[in-house]
Parts: sequence; structure tokens; C-alpha cells
Amino acid sequence: MEDILVELARSVHQFRKLRHKLLMNGMMDREIDTLLVIRKLRERSGCGRVRVSDIARMLEIPAPGVSRMLRNLEQNGWIVRETDPADRRITLVRITPQGEKVLDTKRKDFDAFLGELADRIGHEKIQELIRMNNEMYQEAERLIEERFLNGCCGHAPQDSRKALSSAGDGRAIPEKQKNRDSKNAPERINSGEPMESKRRNG
Repeated sequence: MEDILVELARSVHQFRKLRHKLLMNGMMDREIDTLLVIRKLRERSGCGRVRVSDIARMLEIPAPGVSRMLRNLEQNGWIVRETDPADRRITLVRITPQGEKVLDTKRKDFDAFLGELADRIGHEKIQELIRMNNEMYQEAERLIEERFLNGCCGHAPQDSRKALSSAGDGRAIPEKQKNRDSKNAPERINSGEPMESKRRNG
């Protein structure tokens, strides 16, 4: 089993090496990836401009890193950054006609590369590879949820911990109330008198 896991890790890592080779030969580009994300966000929103925060979220990299890439794209004349007139704290990005042209050219080159690769391997094998990759991704996602998001290894999930400290009606007991009740408990026990009775007598 260990040998299979090593081979699996090596196989997955090969694609990272392949991506690096494509980057070195100009077939792929991190800036082109950013342009593709901007275009996808634009198509989803139906608006010509997208927010920098949305770009960072989709690329899954910190905002400073996105800002550096956007600065390079702007220097190349591929995008324009503008301040949102409704909220000057928000920066909006739109692709220029020159950026659209570059993006279309790169996309055609990469599609042609993938098409030739599929012809060499065979479309049936490609379909099987897609199916297996999707299955592995879905199972890995389930495993992550089971082990880390649903309270594995003896750690109760956040909701479960809240439930344990909830009142009978299902609402969480405020921390101050819990402290107050714990201080009053000895007094109620020693007097042998219910709390409500003590209030009335007081």
C-alpha cells in the first residue's frame, strides 16, 4: 500500500513539473491565469468590471500578491484599474481590448496543445482519466470534511461544543450567566430553598 501512495504522490507531482515547463516555454503564464479569472468573474456577474477582492479569493492568494500581478497587467496595457464610484475603498478591474486579444491567442495555443495531447493518448483514455480524477477529488474532499471539518480525532465540532453548553430550550447559555449560577449554587444548596423562593422572601 505504501508503494502505491508513493507512486500516486509522484504522479500528481509530475503535473506541477509539467506546468513549470509550460510556463518556461510561454504556453502558460500566471498573468494569463489572472486574466482568465477576471474574464470568468465578469461572465458570472454580467458586469464589465470585477473587484480585486473577488480575484484574490478565486486565485486563493493574498491580496498583495494579486495587486502585484495586476500592476504588471496594467503596465502591459491588458487591464485597467478603477475606483468604484459608489465606494472608493473598492478597486474594480476590467480587461482592455488588447488584453482580450492576448487572452484569446494564449487560449487557442493551449487548446491546440491539449488537442494534440488527446490525439496522442486517445480520447477514451482521456475520458477515463477525467472520470478517475473527478472520483479521486470528490473522495479526497469527503475525507477532508470527515477528518478535519466534522470533529475527527477526538475534537468535537464547533456546533457540537456549543450544543453541550446550551440550555434546555436549545439556546446557548451566556458566559456571565453560567458564572453567576455557579456562584449561587452553593448558597441554594445550603439553604435548601429554591432560588425563586429566596427572591420572593428577599
